[in-house]
Amino acid sequence: MPRRQSGSRTKDDAFRISRALALEAYAKVESELSYLLSAVIGGRHDTAAIIFFKIGNTGARNAIISSLLEHIHGDKYDTYWHGQPGGGGVARVPGLLSLINSLDTRRNEIVHWHPTESVSLGPDGSTKHWEDLRPAFFWARGNATPIATDDFDEFTAKAQFVEKSLQMLWRIMRSPQKVSEVELQSWTQIFQQPVPYPPPSAHPLAQKPQE
Repeated sequence: MPRRQSGSRTKDDAFRISRALALEAYAKVESELSYLLSAVIGGRHDTAAIIFFKIGNTGARNAIISSLLEHIHGDKYDTYWHGQPGGGGVARVPGLLSLINSLDTRRNEIVHWHPTESVSLGPDGSTKHWEDLRPAFFWARGNATPIATDDFDEFTAKAQFVEKSLQMLWRIMRSPQKVSEVELQSWTQIFQQPVPYPPPSAHPLAQKPQE
């Protein structure tokens, strides 16, 4: 599998555009997490943001928010945040924190892995070129699955779902009177349940088919 030199461009830059959009979507998740932190502690957002963005370890940030949620709100958001444990033939359903953790892990791969161009020969002798992301060095790759353009798009969709979910959580937590009655009723019920992803069709953030 030939590899291009750093900085090279392909005829179709969809791969790099999708990578950039994925990182942009992740940045918006971080922004909403900082808003959630301010809502949980009942403080100003600019103050909470200074604290949040000075913590580079995503695991530590998530743990801080989780502890504050429990400390201030008890078990009110426990099922929504942590999920529902499985057992007795019932599958475990993750919470929002599980989705956030998965985004954190994937984001590191998207940032630190390197674009690699692969080439395959068709039965008619034609060549097919495509790019994906792989760990920087061959000996470090192990069984790592390459990240392709479609994987970026899936990451972006998940990040957008988490972003909007976080936004509704902190908005209702901070100022429920500023949310419409329909949204308040719908999301209050959602906050009492785990977070299946992709969301079911009845979920307000479910992808609606295009007309």
